Amino acid sequence: MTLKQALVFFTLLASSAPCFSQVSISPPSPNVLDTIRIQLPVSAIPKQYAPEGTNVSMASNKITVALGSTGFEGLPNKFPLNWPVGPLPAGTYQVEVTLDQTIVGTAQFTVSPRPIPQGVGGCAVVRCGPLWVHTDMWWNPTESGWGASIVQHGFGPIFGAFFIYAANGTATWYVLPGGRWMSPTEFDGDVYQTQGPPLETFDPHSVSVSLVGSAALTFSDTDPDQATLSLTIGGKTIQKSIQRMTY
Repeated sequence: MTLKQALVFFTLLASSAPCFSQVSISPPSPNVLDTIRIQLPVSAIPKQYAPEGTNVSMASNKITVALGSTGFEGLPNKFPLNWPVGPLPAGTYQVEVTLDQTIVGTAQFTVSPRPIPQGVGGCAVVRCGPLWVHTDMWWNPTESGWGASIVQHGFGPIFGAFFIYAANGTATWYVLPGGRWMSPTEFDGDVYQTQGPPLETFDPHSVSVSLVGSAALTFSDTDPDQATLSLTIGGKTIQKSIQRMTY
């Protein structure tokens, strides 16, 4: 084989080798409480796929995201991929994204375990996180009519909204836009009340925010569906048992 023939051969070999897009993982360094998403941009998927027909499977530590087929050939893709596959146990995982049984993207990522607090003071001294994911609607089933929306981001802070009633019976709500984990089961933060214009004429410049108190959410260390809410508004503290709302 001449040098020219060898160059042509290796050029053809390289051009025929599969070229996979690098799948993105969000968050890039997930932990066991994060909702992990497999992501690909529109341009990385060679033709249109059907999100409603997409399926996720896992064998051992290999995750396969099989994009749904539209049955139409030649149509340009118009949907990015942003598919949730977590939370997952600690470990290293392989990802393969396929379309019509052809691989279009691959990735590898590692899920880290939750940190264990060391020394006196627990989370007040060493960064640590909650035991479980508490994102849900919460209520007291014996007091239907009020409740709380809790959104937790992995080991990070909670955003809470409490929909209750004022002393005069007027529906009102308060927000808990952050705080800190005092232990793996207790989250504390400041509570605010906002006022603003009606939705049909909404102007964000007309919204006012007032610090009105604090809240402590204490979650059970044995049952992820049970918690206690201690809400202090205007110097008055009310403590209520709450649980996840089931449907």
